[in-house]
Amino acid sequence: MKKFLAIAIIAIMMITLVSCGTKTYETDGFSIELSPTFIDGGSIAEEVLTSTGSKYEGNYAVYVSLIEGIGIIAATETSDEDFTAFEYTSNMADFLDVSSSEIFYINGAPAFECSDYFYGSPLMTIIACYEADGEFWMVASFCETAKYEEKKADMIAYLETIEVE
Repeated sequence: MKKFLAIAIIAIMMITLVSCGTKTYETDGFSIELSPTFIDGGSIAEEVLTSTGSKYEGNYAVYVSLIEGIGIIAATETSDEDFTAFEYTSNMADFLDVSSSEIFYINGAPAFECSDYFYGSPLMTIIACYEADGEFWMVASFCETAKYEEKKADMIAYLETIEVE
């Protein structure tokens, strides 16, 4: 009986958490609306970078929802070139072996889909690029390849809420 009660309480908490709408997650110059199932992984990313001796000079944000099976990574980059957001995205697509003819737009931001492996796991990613004052925000929303068709609409919906300054 106690196990059943514990499972029921957890189920109610999860339903309540999922039904709460969205939450705004912010970092310097970047915000995104995500479901409350996401956690801010910025401090974890910082620990990983520090432990490997790596240093990232720009701004970045990491959000993950194990419940939804979706992750979001956003990072800035400045360029010495005078690129438009489309040109920046096209160069990134070419680097990842995606034809620039496959670029589409999410709320005016150029974006493309690509597949890759992360520690042996196949992932599908939608990468969108936003430009603000000569700084580019590259935002990647990703999930397991096997669940991509099921998650794609949610991934795009999250990317549509992005604001950069």
